[in-house]
Amino acid sequence: MRRSAALAAGLLLASCTGKASIVERVEPEAPRLVVPSVEDHSPFGGEQLQVGERATYREKDRTLTVQVVGREGKGLWIEVIEEGDPRLVSARLVAPDGGVEKAFYAEIGKDGTRSATVPQPVVQAPDRPNGSLKQVSREEREERVAVAGVCKAVTTRFEDLEGRRIAVEELWHPDVPKVYSGSAAGGLVRRRAPSGAAELTSFGRDAKPSIEIPK
Repeated sequence: MRRSAALAAGLLLASCTGKASIVERVEPEAPRLVVPSVEDHSPFGGEQLQVGERATYREKDRTLTVQVVGREGKGLWIEVIEEGDPRLVSARLVAPDGGVEKAFYAEIGKDGTRSATVPQPVVQAPDRPNGSLKQVSREEREERVAVAGVCKAVTTRFEDLEGRRIAVEELWHPDVPKVYSGSAAGGLVRRRAPSGAAELTSFGRDAKPSIEIPK
């Protein structure tokens, strides 16, 4: 009786499975790289910049490093890096007039892993209205900050056509590279405006390329 039950169970198992199952290991696919586009006119650049200059700024919801890492013809290779894990690196060849001639993109993890460096789409920048702001006052003073020392602080007030007033506060220092923004007083140390804020966290003149540009 016991032997018959065992035989029946074996037949039932064979009818359900047929051949013995083979388990194959499937390697997970690497996440697909999502490459953002870049506008064809860069807010970063200028003939006064030198290779090696860098500056890092804390904005509202991100930390951004802008650095000059090379020269090609009359243009400069400028890396715009959104810090994090991974670091999002956009390397752009910027002409003296601010035009972006070509761009490449890659991501670098904190563990050292790197994505492929791929071409980054360059798209036409949208038209932006100049606005109708009229400057109504300008105040200058000195302010000391830890990252740069004594800075020139400028508060400019504007008024629009409806009589609404806004204030823009900016700090500048001559030792800060003008990679992010510059004026006659030097590179930007801090900006506070209704449209957003930026604050310098570090700067230097020892920048090296983060990614290798494909030939």
